[in-house]
Amino acid sequence: MGHEQKKAFNRLEQMPASPPADPIFGSGLAFLISKGISEQRARSILGKLRKDVGNVEASRLLSQAEKQDISAPVGWLEAASKSHRQGKVSDDFREITYQGTPADQQPAWARGAA
Repeated sequence: MGHEQKKAFNRLEQMPASPPADPIFGSGLAFLISKGISEQRARSILGKLRKDVGNVEASRLLSQAEKQDISAPVGWLEAASKSHRQGKVSDDFREITYQGTPADQQPAWARGAA
């Protein structure tokens, strides 16, 4: 390792580790405030969003709203949250069809049916 590389490496070691940006209460909060929503109301909205859809989905929805520069994000987030909750239940069971019990799967003669 050369002298310059060592100096650069030493500088990196001395730098404080910055925590990763919080997509919900960091950039998501900043986005809502930039749209004219008070900080207190924005925090309440974000807390409800997290509770309703979870951290990962809340982060995804906030990112999508920011990318699309949604002008009325509160209504948009509420609708997206509701849609996600309704879709999740149907997605969980979409591929499942009732096949009966294991006994039902046996041939009729094995079940004692005439």
